[in-house]
Amino acid sequence: MRLIPDQVKMLKERYENCQREREELIAEKEGITSVIVDEGRTTDNDYAVIKQIADLSKEASEIQKILNKATIVEKVNKNWVDVGSTFKVYMNFGGGDTETIEATFIEKKVAGESSEYYISGESDFGKAIYHKKIGDIFAYPLMTGKTARGTILEFTNNKETPKTYVKKDK
Repeated sequence: MRLIPDQVKMLKERYENCQREREELIAEKEGITSVIVDEGRTTDNDYAVIKQIADLSKEASEIQKILNKATIVEKVNKNWVDVGSTFKVYMNFGGGDTETIEATFIEKKVAGESSEYYISGESDFGKAIYHKKIGDIFAYPLMTGKTARGTILEFTNNKETPKTYVKKDK
């Protein structure tokens, strides 16, 4: 899986939070496990804390697996929208509903990335713009049954000067 540096940062922060929360719970409820084992009993609160600790451990382990297998995208192709590209598109949703959207293209959401700032290659929108060049027109179906249409206006790869689409008069 290809991750952009922002995703790596988000995952590392979440991993550290999981580890910290887990350690705090263990310190707060020290001895629960030994009491349960020794006395063969548990309370709903004990079970809930132990489950929370286990869930945090599992999440931290899953994050570590993602980070270990990931390829970090530092440099992207400069000719089309790709993982790591920040792009601007003009969208027409029909019925006079239009919008200009600026976001960064990611392969997959793994760290709770906001749909406002990141577009996943797994989404219909992401699939429609993947490898599109400036000036390319694309379309994708909406859940309402309508079709969204758009044009790639510009994108910036590796913080270069933005490449911009200029509509030519006919």
